[in-house]
Amino acid sequence: MAYRRKKVYVSEYKMQKMQKRLALIAVAAALLFLFFNKDGRQIINAYFAEKSLAIKIKEAQKENEALLDKLRLLENNPSYFEKIVRKELRVIGEGEIEYRFSIKN
Repeated sequence: MAYRRKKVYVSEYKMQKMQKRLALIAVAAALLFLFFNKDGRQIINAYFAEKSLAIKIKEAQKENEALLDKLRLLENNPSYFEKIVRKELRVIGEGEIEYRFSIKN
């Protein structure tokens, strides 16, 4: 007498649910390993340090571009150059008279 095995069909929904559970368990195990392992903490710290350095690099690149734009304007635009010289160095033009007012209480 031979016994036959029953064929078990797992629905697609149950299969997806099991896959999600397995993925969640794998992620949880990886996180536990990283947080409770000395080397894992070093990896996490290095990751966050790299992210903060990447942000600083982007900020420095933006500042560099702004300074290069200002330099191009100073080299190629005489009116902009004159405006900056007057504003930052307080230079007056030839034949101009500077008036200074003092306020007394």
